[in-house]
Amino acid sequence: MVIDKMERITTAWRPEGEWIARLDLVEEGDRLAVAEMEAVGNCGGECKTIQLAAEQVVGEHDTDMAEALFTGKKSRAQFNNWLCYELTGGCRSKPPPLPKDRTPGPPFEPKQEGDQNLDAMLGGLADQGLGGSKVRDELMQKLGVAREAEEEEEAGDGMSADAMLRRAVRAAEADAAAANGGPDEL
Repeated sequence: MVIDKMERITTAWRPEGEWIARLDLVEEGDRLAVAEMEAVGNCGGECKTIQLAAEQVVGEHDTDMAEALFTGKKSRAQFNNWLCYELTGGCRSKPPPLPKDRTPGPPFEPKQEGDQNLDAMLGGLADQGLGGSKVRDELMQKLGVAREAEEEEEAGDGMSADAMLRRAVRAAEADAAAANGGPDEL
């Protein structure tokens, strides 16, 4: 179970990896720093950079890290030092200064309510082999319809946004299954 969690903590859309989407890269003088935000953000370029760094650290060492966590022989500070200096060497050198002509990154954008569930659903579809840009585009198009339905619901009638989103996910799964030759080949 610990190894499974270790494999999942570096994917921002998974509940175990949500911590990544709460981080932002900010300019502090001539360096980049990681800032923890109060909300989960949209996972754009900066989030993907943090996710890639986490994958590089954890990916090769997930079993060693899981063993250290499972046995509980290290305090949090000992674990951090072991991971940072001994196991990965990720903290041995200071990051290089930013180029002087670098354009600052985009501002942190908190996710809208319900978008976290959408990312988790899209990730789950990808885990089942139903991902890809076509499925995502179709689902996003159907989500647009769901948001319109939510606005109609606020006006007094229509299906709930959650029900509409579930319907859109089921439709995308059915479309992907049909494109793959039917549910028997999933």
